[in-house]
Amino acid sequence: MIRTENNLSKLEHSGEIATISRTYSYDMGEREYFSHVSPEGRDPTTGSVICIRASATLLAKISHA
Repeated sequence: MIRTENNLSKLEHSGEIATISRTYSYDMGEREYFSHVSPEGRDPTTGSVICIRASATLLAKISHA
């Protein structure tokens, strides 16, 4: 509803992003940390073109809202 009120398009499910998210969540649980950055200093978007594009798209839409 908030997206519609701000003239933003509906978000679509991405299996690739869901897989990356689940894998990262599993790692956080197994290694007992809660952060956007792993203990090695990596984030889930490192090396993932799909996540970088999704993040850039989201930021662009937010900045034009």
